[in-house]
Amino acid sequence: MREAELFLLFIRPMNQAGIRYVVTGSVAAIFYVIHIDTGFKAGIYLTGRDELNAWAFRGKRSVQFEGETVVLAPPEYVIIRKLEFYREGGSEKHLRDIRSMLAISGDQMDRSALDQWIQHRALQPQWTQVQVIPE
Repeated sequence: MREAELFLLFIRPMNQAGIRYVVTGSVAAIFYVIHIDTGFKAGIYLTGRDELNAWAFRGKRSVQFEGETVVLAPPEYVIIRKLEFYREGGSEKHLRDIRSMLAISGDQMDRSALDQWIQHRALQPQWTQVQVIPE
């Protein structure tokens, strides 16, 4: 099994059980940057009481992969979470993922919603770092 297909080990049982979920994190970022061959990790959030998660469920997107439906969080949600992860751990990987998502899928994003969540979650300093082009 290719690494990119490993997350289906989680997706298929959830789909079969009718569990509501959205895929986020690296796997969702990979789908939005169209680089499926390197996917290995999956950040999966089940329905919860968090307002950002609730917003993600309302804006979820379904894609087909290897004959399976994969429900993705909206790209704006993935960016917000990656900004939070960057704030928590400082890993430049999150900034690179965000920059790639913006380069590939930026025209498909709701910039107004993204700006609102950045403000609401106090992520302006981290968002500023995304704008800085690494040398």
